[in-house]
Parts: sequence; C-alpha cells; structure tokens
Amino acid sequence: MVTILYALVFIFGLSIGSFVNAFEYRIRENKSISGRSFCPHCKHQLAWYDLFPLLSFILLRGKCRYCGKKISWQYPVVEFLTGVAFVGVFAKYFWIPAFAGMTFEGTGATLKLVVSLLLTFFIVFIAVLVGLHDYKTTYILSLWVYAGVLAAVIRIAISYQGVFAWQPIVSFATPFALAAFIPGLFFYSLYFFSKGRWMGEGEYELAILMGLALGFPLIVPAYYFAFIVGSVLGLILVYGSKQKQMNSEIPFGPFLMGGLAFALIFGQQIADFYARIILG
Repeated sequence: MVTILYALVFIFGLSIGSFVNAFEYRIRENKSISGRSFCPHCKHQLAWYDLFPLLSFILLRGKCRYCGKKISWQYPVVEFLTGVAFVGVFAKYFWIPAFAGMTFEGTGATLKLVVSLLLTFFIVFIAVLVGLHDYKTTYILSLWVYAGVLAAVIRIAISYQGVFAWQPIVSFATPFALAAFIPGLFFYSLYFFSKGRWMGEGEYELAILMGLALGFPLIVPAYYFAFIVGSVLGLILVYGSKQKQMNSEIPFGPFLMGGLAFALIFGQQIADFYARIILG
C-alpha cells in the first residue's frame, strides 16, 4: 500500500515536471499556453502516446517520432527531479507527520495538513519553473515568484497553532521574516551597488521566497546547497565551455531554487545533525 502510494505521488510529480517543461517553453517562446503539445523541431503535434512523462523519452530513445531529431535531456531530467521532489515533500509533510506518531485532533487539523502539503507542492512547482526559466534565459519570472511568496505566507499562517495574540504570533513569524529579508536585502545590495555585475536583479526576490518557505534554520542548508553546488557546476560549465571565460554569465536562480527544494526535504535533518555536533 505504501509503495503504491509513493508510486502514485512520483507519477504525479513526473506529470507536473512534464507540464513545467511545456509551460516554460511556451512562456520563453511567447506562445499561447493552450493547444496541443508539439515537437520544438518539426512542430508536429504529439500523439497521446508520445506524452507519457519519462517513459516516452525512454521508448523513443530520446528522439522525436516524426522528425528523428534528438529530444533534449532537459525533459526527462526535469520530470525525474520533480517526481523525486514530490515524493520527498509528500513523505516529509504528510505521510510521516500523519502516521509516525504525531496526533491530529479532528478533521480541521487533517484539512490543514492537506492544504499545507498542496501549498508545498505548489512552492516546489514554482521553484522548478522559475529555476528552469532562469537557466534558459537568465530572466526571473517575478510574477510566479510572488505567487510562491503568497503560497508561503498562507502556509505559515495555517501552520501556526498558538493563541491569537500579538506576541506569540510575532515570535512564530520572526524566523521566517528574518530568513527572507536579511538575505533579500543582501542580494539586493549586491545588485544595486554593482549595477548588476555581481548579482542579478531577481535574486533578491528568490531570497524572499526561500526565507518565507523555509524559515530559520532551514534557510542555512538551502544556501549551503546553492553556493556549493553552484560553485562546483559553475566551474565545470566554464571549464567545459569553448570560451572558458571565468566572467561568463551563469544564472544563480536554478541553484537557489534547487537549494529551496533540497532544504524543504532534508533541511531539518541537516540542521538537527549540526545542532547535535555543536551542542554535544
């Protein structure tokens, strides 16, 4: 039963990843979001049996059925990573809390748990969409980032379980606010004083989204992931490029959004591990 449930969530994540691939392409190419999917090379409409996430890529051996040109590895990679992320989010924010000893009283608490899970799924969707678009264009989809910010704020609100009084509410919200606005101000300062040479214009918006979605201390492993993975892959991309210029522009948004998804799933375990080391 558990295996089947996780498989269904993985398939759901694959489908969302497939949608992100198609949706981002249409945004990037300024095409209508309605209409049938088509091959980006020959523009032939794809049949329903060409649209199975990940499976179609494998069966077609990475080539278009109609023109024979190679399908970008972006498509199965995005689908697979989104599926894995959805499974991780489902386990962390629904399955484990609901069935590993945490007690919920009444349907109201169960409904809050389900809504929180759906909001977290939506934040992961935003992270994949925004990260992919930044990778392809070096442009941040600000409108979608703010949609994610709104989802994160709602998620914070419904996760509050204290009394409705000013002091406990502020105390509960402060770790999220600080995790959002201190890095956001730092990134904006880098952008402002360097006139865009050190940091892109939209990274401070991503920092706000990350902080509100994660709070403290989960924001710490998120930035560790973003900077370490970004540095390693950035050097690999620069070294592997034909120009091999260290000043080549590499978008940082995908690494920030990867850090967001990573910390949503593994951030608490990492924070607890370091806390045990520091506190003994």
